[in-house]
Amino acid sequence: WGRAPESGMLHSRVKLGDMVEKKALLGRVHDPYSGEATPVTAHARGVIIGRVQIPMVHEGEALFHIARFRDDAEEVAEQVESFQQSHGGDEQ
Repeated sequence: WGRAPESGMLHSRVKLGDMVEKKALLGRVHDPYSGEATPVTAHARGVIIGRVQIPMVHEGEALFHIARFRDDAEEVAEQVESFQQSHGGDEQ
């Protein structure tokens, strides 16, 4: 799980089933008081298999779960997307 670097409002750029590269921008945590935004980046290459659903996050909270694969990560991403669609999930 990638964790929140700061507390604030999460603005996600990825959804479940997306393939991400290491250090890719997953979203930003915005401080509602200062207006500053802290980037959240991927710690590894893989597929997003879990993510927080509530936009208000606290420092250290789990935000994105990335499954890492050695072979054919593209096929795994397609299977995750297919599973989501068959179970009514088009969550972002």
